[in-house]
Amino acid sequence: MLTFLNLPQTNQNEADIIILPVATEFTTSYRKGTKNAPKAILDASSQLEYWDEELKWEFNSITKIFTDEIFISIKDENNIDFLSRLREKIKTFNKNKLLFSIGGEHSMTAGIASEFLTKKSTIVQIDAHSDLRDIYENSKYSHACPMRRLTEEGHNIFQIGIRAQSKEEYDFANDNKQISIYYAHQLRYHENFMKMLGDLKNIDGDVYFSVDVDGLDPSVIPSTGTPVAGGLTWWQLIDIIKVLIFESKANIKACDLVEVVPESDNVLSSFIAAQIMFKIISFWGYRNKKMKTNPILSC
Repeated sequence: MLTFLNLPQTNQNEADIIILPVATEFTTSYRKGTKNAPKAILDASSQLEYWDEELKWEFNSITKIFTDEIFISIKDENNIDFLSRLREKIKTFNKNKLLFSIGGEHSMTAGIASEFLTKKSTIVQIDAHSDLRDIYENSKYSHACPMRRLTEEGHNIFQIGIRAQSKEEYDFANDNKQISIYYAHQLRYHENFMKMLGDLKNIDGDVYFSVDVDGLDPSVIPSTGTPVAGGLTWWQLIDIIKVLIFESKANIKACDLVEVVPESDNVLSSFIAAQIMFKIISFWGYRNKKMKTNPILSC
């Protein structure tokens, strides 16, 4: 069985972190292949080092991880059926653990977050797209709709890196106090990026952190369903993760990483996706298991 970083499997009850691979691509609208991402990312993670050079520690020395089996669709299942079954799966997990889901298409986020979060929590979303459409290609549960569904449940949405949006989504967000959007064209200016980090520091309460890899520039992760030019750099992403984990008052309940489309002849995107997971888990583990005061990290 595949495990993150090829670590020995920890008993689920003893684990600090539960990793749930979710192989789904019912509503992808351009490049297919997101269902293959969980296996590819777990495979790639086996090549990573345990040592975090910034924090100067090996998180696996303290933090324990349980990697679940890949959650797959069954015969004749549609996306609504799949999400319903996924919600039932989420109910079986201890909410005092950090849940980290590997996608898969972004539609899964609505199913996971709706079960794992309390009402009026915050979704911190890195993405090229707002995912705020009410309906897309005849589905209210498309990969273009999860954040719309979560606003309807009362959650706040904090979006970073948006640069592909319909007028419907713009109008909906502009009229909705639950939604804060930091557009990519704004964040290319340092002062605007720092202002966004300042607003991120003010987040408190329960948080779901969702990383759609198309939020990053295609020069960082090229293999995704709908790549869009002008995204976040690697180091901007790392600064966002640092601030959210070390400097905000957020209680991070769950994370996901979605929309990788693995390529058989190029492992770059799967490998970098595994690195993103490593950084989030390492920082979270340090904050929750080891740290007495904030580490000195430059943003």
